[in-house]
This record gives sequence, C-alpha cells and structure tokens, in this order.
Amino acid sequence: MCVSFPVRFRVRGPEEALRMTGPAEIEAKTLDVGVGGLAFVTQYCLPFKTGLFIKIKLYKEDGAGQRNFFDPVSLEGEVRSAVTYTPQEYRIGIRFTQIDETEKDLVDRFVVSGLHL
Repeated sequence: MCVSFPVRFRVRGPEEALRMTGPAEIEAKTLDVGVGGLAFVTQYCLPFKTGLFIKIKLYKEDGAGQRNFFDPVSLEGEVRSAVTYTPQEYRIGIRFTQIDETEKDLVDRFVVSGLHL
C-alpha cells in the first residue's frame, strides 16, 4: 500500500553499514508498506542484506480524515534493494525478518484499512 509517514531505523550490521550511519536511530519517509516488508527513502545507500531495527507508527484514517494511531510497532528487517530515488536519496526495500503475530496483525489491519479509504 502506498503511504507517506515517518519510520525510524537503526542499523544492526554489517560493520560497513554501521560506519555509514553510526549507532543512532535515523528517521526516513515510508513509501510503501505490506505484511512482508516496506520501502522508505533515506540519504543512505544501505548495502544488500543490511540488518535493521525498525519502528513504525501505524494509523487508521476515519471518514473525516482523522488519523487514529496504533501502538508503535518494532520490527527487524533486512535490505533487499537500494535504488536511486533522487540525486541525494535512495529508495530502500526492506523484508521483515522478525515480526510476531501481534505486529503482523497490526500491519495487516493498517494495509486493509488503507484499501477502504
């Protein structure tokens, strides 16, 4: 589902990617989200298979355009693709590697709710 909201990530390895980003959480803009993964835009060209800790705050939008936020979801994922998005940014495709059933249900409800907007 195409979306645009902030996502926070922190690199967990390999060392090459950690040297690029440092240990801090980085905010990026989400482009797409599904039960299996997500895509976001960042200034970092993260290498293939870079491991990430990811935090997203999903929401449901009512008929009046009001956003009702779910609890933040913490996930782990790995980079599956990195392509140039703008001259200064990269579109990073992530596959979730660890997602428990509660988090998976939240992501699924978010995606389904977006299909009915």
